[in-house]
Amino acid sequence: MYFKPLTLFWITIVYSLLLISLGIFGYYKTASIASLASSLSFGIPLLGTAYFFLQRKKWAYRITVFLISSLCFVFLYRFTLSFKILPLSMALLSLLLLSFFIIKKKLPTGK
Repeated sequence: MYFKPLTLFWITIVYSLLLISLGIFGYYKTASIASLASSLSFGIPLLGTAYFFLQRKKWAYRITVFLISSLCFVFLYRFTLSFKILPLSMALLSLLLLSFFIIKKKLPTGK
């Protein structure tokens, strides 16, 4: 099944904005600079790749899959350190999104 670039655009936008907002929430709640830095360092590039989905760039798909899989490992690592529910829920959300991107791998045409 082929997803239009607009669908991938909105999925990536919603996920990256959720990631950034939870990082800001974690910073204000517990003064965790690591949460803020990791959410911004992954959220902003995800916003950038979402833009390139609209231009049908194949490399945007690959970078998005790499960033989401890296985030999944980061959240699983943070869960093993803290055993809190938020890293686990974000790891599961990242895994769900990653499986969505991998299962529906039909790439858009373009460079």
